[in-house]
Amino acid sequence: MSSIYEDIGGDKTLSDAVDILFDRALEDDLLKLYFDGLNVARIKNGFKTFVAHLLGGDQPFEGPTLFEIHRGTELSDLGFDTFVEYFLEALKEQNVSSELVESVKAKVLPIKNDVVASYEWRGKHFYVAK
Repeated sequence: MSSIYEDIGGDKTLSDAVDILFDRALEDDLLKLYFDGLNVARIKNGFKTFVAHLLGGDQPFEGPTLFEIHRGTELSDLGFDTFVEYFLEALKEQNVSSELVESVKAKVLPIKNDVVASYEWRGKHFYVAK
């Protein structure tokens, strides 16, 4: 049985989608604030590696947890939701089927509480129904 990573087209599709995602994120008035002064190339590479691992690719994802990586960023629900939406749109632009995009979404949404905000807010977030 193949993985979602393989089904979407592997590294080429994911790399192209991540490029589109970060181009949009860095143009978005809200999202670009989260990247101000940071090494975007390193973040982009880490995101790609993490998503490849999350979708069943053979790339190991080692190091700090998602919560530790995002601690102190004060990433909001809206910021997370917007970033994910840009990513899903980028996958569609790479001709990934709607069914596979939904499978990716189902893998990505559960990490929200590990990424959004701080200890004080952890577990108090919700998904906005679309």
